[in-house]
Amino acid sequence: MAERAPSAGHRFQAGAARALIGTFRRLGLDRASAFGGWLARRFGPLTRAQRTAEANLRRAFPDMAEAERARILTAMWDNLGRTVGEYPHLNRLAEDPERVRVSGLEHLGDILSAQRPVLFVSAHYGNWELATVPLRRAGIRGAMIYRAANNPLADKLIQELRAPLRNDYYPKGKEGARAMLSCLRKGQPVGLLVDQRLGEGEAVDFFGQPAMTTTAPATMALRLNAAIVPARVDRLEGARFHLRVFPPLEKADSGDLQADILETTRRINVLLEDWIRARPEQWFWVHNRWK
Repeated sequence: MAERAPSAGHRFQAGAARALIGTFRRLGLDRASAFGGWLARRFGPLTRAQRTAEANLRRAFPDMAEAERARILTAMWDNLGRTVGEYPHLNRLAEDPERVRVSGLEHLGDILSAQRPVLFVSAHYGNWELATVPLRRAGIRGAMIYRAANNPLADKLIQELRAPLRNDYYPKGKEGARAMLSCLRKGQPVGLLVDQRLGEGEAVDFFGQPAMTTTAPATMALRLNAAIVPARVDRLEGARFHLRVFPPLEKADSGDLQADILETTRRINVLLEDWIRARPEQWFWVHNRWK
């Protein structure tokens, strides 16, 4: 079936996005990051996404004081706006060890040298686009599974901006599942952001409440004996980051494949929850995780 032509709305949105990205590019990294943060702090709270974020925070932290919830929401918008402002500067960030400090590479070295299949798991946390920087700096091309934007023209723009990271990107769904299996079998590292709702997933607890969660990382890791390596990008100050590579996640091994898939998925959710509890302002609260 031929792809539908972009609508007038899609063209307008994509044109506005390109103009904004052009502004961020001309401003340079630090000013683009700061301006993006200001824009999001100013206008984000006026959107419907603010109500979603407030509801999610209340669900995850029911006893949190109102003042702390307001602080987290403001800081969350700042982080999201900065992340957008930094898109035209991903190449500079990826190349500069002063901008993106990496720790925990010892957890990755043994796996890659043994040519063992590896699945990176991360979340929409800090500037999540930088989670593959260790691979780029090592000259390794990763395969990233992502959720395609609803606007195909905007999706094309995002892929153009991601090009300096030197990964292969595959949209979620059947194409992404086939690509993930193929890449792991041939030894190419695969990365996924696993913190968003997946209608075809399984209900696994997240902050003590059932949330539809992808089981793909656990399934692939258990079937192919792949390592699950968590990686997290913390925003420090402005456009500076600390990328942490964690030890491989211990997978369930009861002998019951389906039970082990669910338990391993639960362990991933627990890890992400720990990250978010530590610095809740860095997470993507505007996503309706518990819908």
